[in-house]
Amino acid sequence: MNAIQEMLLQSHNRKIRIFPAMPDTWPDAAFENLRAEGAFLVSARRKAGRCVFAKIHSEKGGRVMVQCDFGEGQVNITAGEKKAVVRKIPATDLWYDFKTGETILLRPASAGSREFPKIEPVPGRKHERNFFVTKKTPRL
Repeated sequence: MNAIQEMLLQSHNRKIRIFPAMPDTWPDAAFENLRAEGAFLVSARRKAGRCVFAKIHSEKGGRVMVQCDFGEGQVNITAGEKKAVVRKIPATDLWYDFKTGETILLRPASAGSREFPKIEPVPGRKHERNFFVTKKTPRL
């Protein structure tokens, strides 16, 4: 389980990395409320190899760097009722100062909507529906 979580979310030294080690064979993925270092709960969805959105809730506040591959362009940050647009920098690193109990939503500017999306199961192909996501049933 630790290896799967490390593919989906890593957090070290005030940096949260979302989908940092996803293989190319898993272009779609989603997770909800994985705990990151510093009392953060992170939810995110990836589609066609790119992050579609990331929702981060801070339980105690603090400054953190968020790293996620949204592609080129700008990223919209929605925090409660206010909305800020931040230009992407080449390393896809974004610093944010959280207040206690604050939740933000990050998504590409091209996505448009400000509403917090819901996490839904990622549909699998018929040959990938076993526990290990392999084409054949593994022999144990």
